[in-house]
Amino acid sequence: GLTDEQLDLIYTREDRTEEGPFTVRRLIHRITTHHCDHLRHLLKARQGLGKPRGEVSRALAEMQAARAEVIASLVGLEDEDLDREWAPGEFTVRKILLHMVEMEQMRLAHIRQALASPVS
Repeated sequence: GLTDEQLDLIYTREDRTEEGPFTVRRLIHRITTHHCDHLRHLLKARQGLGKPRGEVSRALAEMQAARAEVIASLVGLEDEDLDREWAPGEFTVRKILLHMVEMEQMRLAHIRQALASPVS
């Protein structure tokens, strides 16, 4: 339920252990950077354990992150927005989404086919 207008709302810590005041925007940014910092620690820990993250998990994480961005881009759109022309000659949002789903299904079928084939 957060709106763009609410990003400038202020939160001030009473204990003053961190610099402040914080806007909601800044708090969200701090969560994101904190996750990124600790992701680096987790990846380093995996290396130290002799179990580095592999290419498959990286690629799947990138795919999930892209899907999350797609979903986030749809937040706030009404059903009628999906079919509204937004620029001459461009696909509607619904057509873009249907195309994305169609291509994903096709690529996943290709992956399944490759996995079922004998290794050459």
